[in-house]
Amino acid sequence: MGADSYWARRSTEREEEWNKKSQETVEKELAAQYERSAQRIQANIEQLYGKFANDNGISIVEAKKLINGPEFRTWKKDVEEYMKEYKETGNPKTLLELNTLSMRSRISRLDKLYSDTLIEIDKLGQKTNASITGFLKSAYKDNRLHSAYELAKQGQGPLGVAVDNKHVESVLRTPWSGKNYSTRIWDNSDKLSKTIQDIVVSNVHRGTSVEKLAKEVQERMNVSKNNAVRLVRTELNYVHNQATLDSLKSANMEYFQFIATIDKRTSSTCREHDNNIYPVADAEVGTNVPPLHPRCRSTIAGTLDKKATSGSRTVKMSKANKTEFTRYEKVPRNMDYDNWKAIYVDKSKTFSEWRSEQKSIRQIASKVVKPKTETLTDMITKLDLSKATPQDIINVGKAAVEKHDIINLIGNKDELVKVISQYRDVGYKIPDSSWAPGSVKKNQTLLQGAFNVYPSDWGHMLEENGKGISTRKVKRGYFVGEAAMTGRPSRYANIPNPENFITINMNGVRKTTPFHEIGHMVEYFSKYASRLSNEFIDMRTKGEVEEKLNNILNMRCYGREVAKKDNFITPYIGKTYKGGSTEVLSVGLESVFEPTENGQYKYWDYKNHKPVYATIKDDEEFLHFIIGMILTV
Repeated sequence: MGADSYWARRSTEREEEWNKKSQETVEKELAAQYERSAQRIQANIEQLYGKFANDNGISIVEAKKLINGPEFRTWKKDVEEYMKEYKETGNPKTLLELNTLSMRSRISRLDKLYSDTLIEIDKLGQKTNASITGFLKSAYKDNRLHSAYELAKQGQGPLGVAVDNKHVESVLRTPWSGKNYSTRIWDNSDKLSKTIQDIVVSNVHRGTSVEKLAKEVQERMNVSKNNAVRLVRTELNYVHNQATLDSLKSANMEYFQFIATIDKRTSSTCREHDNNIYPVADAEVGTNVPPLHPRCRSTIAGTLDKKATSGSRTVKMSKANKTEFTRYEKVPRNMDYDNWKAIYVDKSKTFSEWRSEQKSIRQIASKVVKPKTETLTDMITKLDLSKATPQDIINVGKAAVEKHDIINLIGNKDELVKVISQYRDVGYKIPDSSWAPGSVKKNQTLLQGAFNVYPSDWGHMLEENGKGISTRKVKRGYFVGEAAMTGRPSRYANIPNPENFITINMNGVRKTTPFHEIGHMVEYFSKYASRLSNEFIDMRTKGEVEEKLNNILNMRCYGREVAKKDNFITPYIGKTYKGGSTEVLSVGLESVFEPTENGQYKYWDYKNHKPVYATIKDDEEFLHFIIGMILTV
């Protein structure tokens, strides 16, 4: 393997490693912080309602009543102490608003609620800032050292590296996209404070119940939390690539390579830059150095010259003093990062000590033969969806089913989520702004329930394609790529810009429908899902001819629809569409997550005069394919 490909691979691996760390540490911490703040804000709201609530809600007149003397003095003292304590670390805008309130001789109970909310969100902003700052510093330092190590191992750059804390702070303070992350955190806090204030005041005016108000506050807090998580992911990508760039500069390398993570989520901007080579001197964040957009996953790596040729050279060692001769050395290829750091950075170990350790390890290893096994994570990671076959997907699914005993988890959404979340993010909150006018609330609830247990990437398909959701009540559910009339997929609904929406219409009762129709959505947006589903049909029905579904199922509801029945758990899976859509993923998903009591209708048993049903457990190959699709697409 050439040096260039080695650096590119290692850079990508570190990006993936730190994204996983982000999910397991700082993102969980942020979620907990937001949840605690939401609970305290809701407790304050409930306290206000507790004083004035009645059967018709809360009276705005009562809510605006001035707080009494002792209560006012206590509140004013608390506010002034808070401002004094957090004058240096808090949000200046928040402190100014609190100061304006505290200077009043009297304030209303709504003012008090607002001040309490300001303080809570200010505290949340401070905690968020501290958590993200600590995480990003660690990420920069780790990648800086790892980048230096990888370069030295391939014969580039100094063996020893010192990471300057002042430089790290300078990197974090840099407003690479107009604002640095700290400013964005406080902007997010300001927006959250104003939004919650508006929510509280408007709902109090309307006499809204405390339960409904609390729910709306929680939703806004969740939006803000998601913004914070997006900020972490984006800034993590920024410090990761800055650390790599700083390493390249220290090694006097002239060029770097742009490496995009190529999958269904890759932006068109990153695709255009993928594998391009740029001079280090011309490196510019947002232009040719990631991140190029929020949640960017692209990385950079050093390259030896403009043509990206492979090879290596010796390293010019730093002189210990002016009289010392220049020395040239290489890092041994079998030296791992921890030992490199101990020898050349921390100076806690000598090279001779390491060499002696290696000799002992080799002696032991020569006597032991360890079989190499491929893990499920390895299978998923190395899978190239652009080249994958249905059998590749089946192999992944089979490994997952066997490892986690998934066949006994069918229908158990909580346990299925636990399994899936070990390999990819799960759950997507549909923003309120994404729903088209006229969307039915019951349908919204059902769809959100399905998105909660599906891979997050599936929900993000909507954002990536600039789509919202239109959902109306119909007798038979269906999916369309635009906003459509109820019962008439060929006609647009009375919605401005119907092309900006997808349609998932349902009867609002049948629980299987959202799980089913989202499967169609995934096939619609993902060319890999569509191709693999069609190839799975072809694989299973080779040599079969189309038959009318009504004849196969002995039913009259399918008109002219045709299918290749195979031995599927229901012939409906083999249904043929002119546009290339299938029922493979749709039926599979509902069979895994929301199976009906009897399963899928397979055929009519004329001998015994009764219907025959089957479940996905009865077709292990199909089950393996669906689980494989869930874990990879």
